[in-house]
Amino acid sequence: MKNSNLILAVGAMTAVCGAAEAAVVAGWDFSTIAANSTVGSSAFGASPYAASVVETGLTVGGLTRASGVSGIVPSGGSAAAKGWGGTGFTSTSAISDASAAISANKFISFTVSTDGLSQLSLSSIDAYNVRRSSSGPTSGQWQYQIGAGAFANIGSTITWGATTSSSGNAQNAIDLSSISGLQGVGPNTTVTFRLALWGASGASGTWYLNGQGATTAPDFQLIGTVTAVPAPGALALLGVAGLVGARRRR
Repeated sequence: MKNSNLILAVGAMTAVCGAAEAAVVAGWDFSTIAANSTVGSSAFGASPYAASVVETGLTVGGLTRASGVSGIVPSGGSAAAKGWGGTGFTSTSAISDASAAISANKFISFTVSTDGLSQLSLSSIDAYNVRRSSSGPTSGQWQYQIGAGAFANIGSTITWGATTSSSGNAQNAIDLSSISGLQGVGPNTTVTFRLALWGASGASGTWYLNGQGATTAPDFQLIGTVTAVPAPGALALLGVAGLVGARRRR
């Protein structure tokens, strides 16, 4: 009985901070993006393109084309259905690596932010699919940033594959669990992901995160866990209960 207050406080904290299983914390569905061959019209999906799945405790910024990636249908080109991406890439002779692509704003990005009572641990970018035209980017590099810190590479350069049809090129999941900075991301913190793109052979080349099904399930998704952190009142309750218990044991 003398420890009842402490037990209640610990129980309350456990309920708030209980372990969570890895799940989709942010996901995007491309099934509603329509094909478009009207030159000069907006296409390739909106920018930013809102997530269709957002885990409680997070704010997710939409998929966004940097200023060097166009969302306008080029002359002689078209935008594919069920794919989010863009065009206007620069040839390999001018941009041959991630650093040059970033400098030329040839990248896409999105953000994931925790609220004031949540922390985030990321497991992976789930397996996904990329489609490109024959003159579109051949290579890419994922990077991440915590808050206003420097960007760091995630793994090594990816070669997208040669398939240019709607079946696209299957990409393996990208492990994030070994990146310490992406584990236990604290409250009110923004994580930015960006993907540098290069290796195009012409400005009309296209690149997409490619949808693969007719369902509205996410085609591109981030896997992880969101855990609630105790409010200041819960911490105070635990401290008081511990003090009371200690006094009673004297």
